[in-house]
Amino acid sequence: MIIGIVGPIKAGKETLAGLIRSVYGFSVLSFGNEVRLEARARGIMVQRKELQTLGFDLIQQFGESYWAERLIERIQPKTNYVVEGFRYLGQIERFRQQRSFKLIGITAPLDVLKQRYESETMGRPTEDTIPFEEAFKQDWNGLSNGQSTGECYASKDYEIINDTNNKGNLIYNLFKLMDLIS
Repeated sequence: MIIGIVGPIKAGKETLAGLIRSVYGFSVLSFGNEVRLEARARGIMVQRKELQTLGFDLIQQFGESYWAERLIERIQPKTNYVVEGFRYLGQIERFRQQRSFKLIGITAPLDVLKQRYESETMGRPTEDTIPFEEAFKQDWNGLSNGQSTGECYASKDYEIINDTNNKGNLIYNLFKLMDLIS
């Protein structure tokens, strides 16, 4: 089985992927980690703007499913995976061609997302951060580069509302969802 995770900035995508890994033994694949690996290999700074530029440049060169293809190359038979960080519909379309793919949308109310974002970016140099509203808009509505978490989220098969910072609630919702999926 392959479970994809999509959601807005600070919804808990990495946390959910980590829980699926630790509770259910899935291997984790991440679009963001794949872009960071490529950035390091090219000697590019691993910062938000540079990573977005690199990710987009390679999508422009090779197509929307480029990063999905790279992750799919890592998939081993008879191994369950959780994949987080979908940003383009072409990535989802490519993964839907794989065995038993299910897409989980994870989200939270805007005030919760903003609080998480601001607590994470507190203390960072201002050149490394942008205001939450701008980050959310770029992430959800997309940039001129076709990236749109909102469009990807609309194609979810299941949904988890991660509206507290209580990991126990997220685990409970995950158990309920996994009972439906499996």
